[in-house]
Amino acid sequence: MSLELVIGIATLIWLAALTVSVNHRYKTQKRRLRRLMPRAEFSERLIREAYGRLAELELRRDGHEPRFPIEFKAQHNEDVFLYELLGGQREGFFVEAGAFDGYFVSNTYAFEALGWTGLLVEAIESRARDAASLRTRSRVAAKALGGPGHPEFIEFGVNNTDRNGGQLTSRPVGLAAPGATSDNTDELTRVRVPVATLDEELAFHDGSIDAVFLDIEGTELEALRGLDLENRRPRVMIIEDHTYKHGSELGAYLHERGYDTTGWICYNRVMVDTAEPDLVARARDLLTHADSAQGFRVIPPENRTEASIEIRSATVTTGAP
Repeated sequence: MSLELVIGIATLIWLAALTVSVNHRYKTQKRRLRRLMPRAEFSERLIREAYGRLAELELRRDGHEPRFPIEFKAQHNEDVFLYELLGGQREGFFVEAGAFDGYFVSNTYAFEALGWTGLLVEAIESRARDAASLRTRSRVAAKALGGPGHPEFIEFGVNNTDRNGGQLTSRPVGLAAPGATSDNTDELTRVRVPVATLDEELAFHDGSIDAVFLDIEGTELEALRGLDLENRRPRVMIIEDHTYKHGSELGAYLHERGYDTTGWICYNRVMVDTAEPDLVARARDLLTHADSAQGFRVIPPENRTEASIEIRSATVTTGAP
């Protein structure tokens, strides 16, 4: 047997062993993630419940009553983050687009319970009606959001195929879902939806804006073009951006207008007005050092790959920030 053949056979055996080892580690890690995921989700729920109790106790300690039971409902604890960031602020003004029914995975439900008011925007009329009946201290607009020169109406594809908020993935016809490669709205129910800019819907409000949440299936940048950021300066904006890129088109648009990307909560870009450097620093610190005490699901874009998923476990804390 020649030396070359021996080396070839040995190499094949080594590659086979390496493949087996990699596959074994992959399957082991996959099983571990499946075990961890329910625990992580359970821990997040505990964090939300603990923050709800804490916020209610702090409110009553100072002689105030919540408008209704305080529940932190956001999908990835974005509301818990904002509560921490603003030091439990009890009055303020929010904007939430993609508000659904005002309760299911709502980013702002807890703040209205605390004493805030705001604008909720939801394109699906039935869900907007649900939100209006529940969120009586907020103004609700049954609209899609556009930029200057927007059409009067657009066609929307409504997802009625699953429970637990399937309509959350409804979107304008012709627009692919975030992360998808095609429109894929053929199976959706089509409805005609009126369009407005944020400035048009905010005409009733002359004061400051503390927080803006945008989760509108890829139309976030166009919605921002309809908001006068020179005169309306939201302090904090938490915006879905599936590019996971610091310099995405959306990120560049806001950076040019004086906002800093302080970090990410899952696929949500957290932007803070650079006119408030202390708030920028606090947001960056919270998002950089988020751990079990806060319970945020922080997944930095550079770490988010199919093979590398960071899951943060969480424990309940009742200490003040």
